[in-house]
Amino acid sequence: MAGLVGYGGDPAVVASRAEIDRIGAHLHLVGSQLVLHSLNFLPDPIARLQLDSQLPLLGYRVQKTRLALSIAAENYFTTEARVSHTLEAVGHALQKHPWLLHLIPKSTLREIEVAGLSAFAVAQLAPGNFGKQATGALASTVNLESELAKANRRGLLVDRPVQFRQIASRSSAPVGSVTEIGRQIEEVNRFKHQIRIDTYVGGDGQKTMLVYLPGTQSLLPIAGSNPFDVTTDATLAANPDQSQLLKAISGALDSAGANGAHVIFAGYSLGGIAAAELAASGRFDVTGVITIGSPIGQVNLPSGIPVLSIENSNDPVPAATGRVNSLTENWATVSAEAKLHLGVPAIEAHELENYFGTLREVDQTKMLGASRVRDLIVGQLKDSELTETQTYEFNR
Repeated sequence: MAGLVGYGGDPAVVASRAEIDRIGAHLHLVGSQLVLHSLNFLPDPIARLQLDSQLPLLGYRVQKTRLALSIAAENYFTTEARVSHTLEAVGHALQKHPWLLHLIPKSTLREIEVAGLSAFAVAQLAPGNFGKQATGALASTVNLESELAKANRRGLLVDRPVQFRQIASRSSAPVGSVTEIGRQIEEVNRFKHQIRIDTYVGGDGQKTMLVYLPGTQSLLPIAGSNPFDVTTDATLAANPDQSQLLKAISGALDSAGANGAHVIFAGYSLGGIAAAELAASGRFDVTGVITIGSPIGQVNLPSGIPVLSIENSNDPVPAATGRVNSLTENWATVSAEAKLHLGVPAIEAHELENYFGTLREVDQTKMLGASRVRDLIVGQLKDSELTETQTYEFNR
């Protein structure tokens, strides 16, 4: 397991990488102008001589500031985030301005197409994080809503209404760490069609609901009875307002008594996308979101909600929508490479069981942004008592 890296979640860092680069360029320009125009700056030769004697020191300070800015940015923005932002920018430029493709020779386009398909295949097989970057680059060029509409016209990935009902609950254990939350998601994920809602009550009487949302449980392209499937994945990515599962989960939360409670969503894969979209909907008093292996960069999350996005750097799924998570003071994105056996496809890095090494690192990290957001979320359960567990089943 490689070391944990990440970005976001630090209130002291509020500038984007583009803004930092812009300021650095201006500092470089200032230093250049000081040297180029020093001889013509003052007509008085004595004053000019005095200024010239100070220019080397002043220029040194400007360049030192520029270098310090660059080093700070390099230390804060991980290589993965920088590459992803670059690939995302290129992809979205082509998506927004398709005429740019006409400027590329057809022979080159054919090579790009072949390389793109190869890269997508490699995303499932290659070690390291190359596959994830390739997936993000390819996905950023695709209009997901248009592609879903095409599939719907062929009778594929057509969502249908989802019903919910409360069922008997198994015993649940209180949690106090990200790893323990992951274990509870793992348990919920084993049982099909279900979510679980644990209710905690603090000493002040404040009720907090921790909602566990599982991942994709069916990869069939035709919607079946289990709504935790690839149809819901596609709908959440392309047109979340039309997701029948989101509507049903919202109804289940209303039935569980979420009105007046704080709500923390914790989801794996599909469950993480659902968690982010539910938080963005504004229907509930959401005080935290934890996602594991989920592509949620496309979700417009309110800046006041603490969000902890956990990714395996060699897992291609978090890059599936072609969007990189935002850099904000309350959204931390952290990743580490899942160690896979030689010859095991990289898609195995998406398996929940292969995330627990990363989850343990998240619990142990002192990285300012990640530890701050982690504690903002998990800390809400400290000195609270688990008073109720509710389980809901969902069917189309």
